[in-house]
Amino acid sequence: MIFSRLRTRMIAHIVWIVTTVTFITLLISIIIQQRSLQQHLEDDVEAFSGVIKKTLMNAMLHKQGLESINSILPDFEYVHHIRRVRILDFKGNIKASSRPDELGKTIRDSVFVRFLHSTKTVEKFSRINGEFTVFTEYSRIANRKPCQSCHDARQPYLGILWMETSEHLSSGWSQASSTLILGIGLGIIILLSLVTISLFVRAVDRPIQEIVQAVRRMSEGDYSARITRVFHNEFDQLADGINALAHRLQAAKSRLLEVHDREIREAQARARIGDRAASVAHEIKHPISGIIFAANSLLKDFQNHDERKEILAEIVRQAHNVERNLEELLGFTDETRLDFHPVQLNDLIERILLLLKDKLEEMKIEVERHLDPSLPRILADPSQIEQTLFNLLMNAMQAIEEDGRKQGRIEIQTLFDKEKGNVVLTIADNGPGIPEEYHDKIFRPFFTTKKSGTGLGLSTCQEIILRHGGSISFESEPGKGTVFRIELPVQRFRRLTKKEMTRGADDRN
Repeated sequence: MIFSRLRTRMIAHIVWIVTTVTFITLLISIIIQQRSLQQHLEDDVEAFSGVIKKTLMNAMLHKQGLESINSILPDFEYVHHIRRVRILDFKGNIKASSRPDELGKTIRDSVFVRFLHSTKTVEKFSRINGEFTVFTEYSRIANRKPCQSCHDARQPYLGILWMETSEHLSSGWSQASSTLILGIGLGIIILLSLVTISLFVRAVDRPIQEIVQAVRRMSEGDYSARITRVFHNEFDQLADGINALAHRLQAAKSRLLEVHDREIREAQARARIGDRAASVAHEIKHPISGIIFAANSLLKDFQNHDERKEILAEIVRQAHNVERNLEELLGFTDETRLDFHPVQLNDLIERILLLLKDKLEEMKIEVERHLDPSLPRILADPSQIEQTLFNLLMNAMQAIEEDGRKQGRIEIQTLFDKEKGNVVLTIADNGPGIPEEYHDKIFRPFFTTKKSGTGLGLSTCQEIILRHGGSISFESEPGKGTVFRIELPVQRFRRLTKKEMTRGADDRN
């Protein structure tokens, strides 16, 4: 919609405010003009009423009758605003008038009757008569002491003075004047609106449009966009802030691209190393198996007290270690087919803890279990999940052993997250923790901080969990230990391809 734009709404508000203020000003001006005209008529009536009353008083003092007054009253119609003057008795009979043809007539209009029945000494009325504004005043003529020589002193009033005035400027002129004022007002509204809109466009709209265009370019990924115009007002501060933000975003984008390119190169290098390592592992595996078989055969030919038997036994042990590392390496580089079954995670945990029982007792590590008895089954490959549990527990035990300053403790907890539909496993140790600089590297293949090891344990765990449709994460605080968290879905899911699984690992890193 057109009024959804800020520019249109602001212009509409400006026009509305200017129109309202101008209209109210003109309306007040017209009202003041009309009231001034009415007040002018009232002042004229009051002033000439006093003059007429003094004239009557002088006529009475000089013992002049109504004939003398009637000869004076017509002259009043030549005075500005005066239209007609009458002297009435209390029955409405015209005793004297500025128009001689009215003498002897009787008036009984509603205004006169209402005035007779009131207690007021003066009452004023205004009306529109054709093109003129007519103002009428009824005024009681007091029976003063000089008058009482000829009139009964018991009468408080001698009669009623009726005076009518009108503005010689017609109502048509007043309407024309009002129309002119309204026309001028309309011109003022248009002029003020145009001037205000022009100022708004220059001072507000153009800076906003320029800022919006720069922000739009930034939102589209062009962080080189800058606001170059100087506004000489508060918009300069906003422009400086946006330019600074764009500069930081551009620098961050450059650093991110550099890191991304470096990680791609590293990933490609690791992939080549992995392929080569797998090839070498395949070539070494069979000779190692032959060495183990030959050494075991030779062991049978030596007596228990023969020193050579102990040497051969050590050769067998070391060959087994090499064979185990080769199996781990081949397991990481080859996509083993998963054999899914409904399994109870708590049972797998108990099985691995039973396998590690002697080692845990030897290292004096206390294990606390908080296993949810109502934990639902999950669809998983038991051997793969057991390998993950084994690797995580061995890592925790080795971390506690490296610390060696306090009683070792491992806490294992399972629960069901109904909102996500996931089974959650946490394994926490009180070892030394993982240094912060290693947090983004521990799931990388071949990365290890140990003196011995292939660096494939945690990366293998991540691969297994991702192929099960789950997630693995950790939290670690130096000096307080590490907590690994695994979430596995309860419902069925499709198997991830090697490419999808690798992409998921990259996203998490």
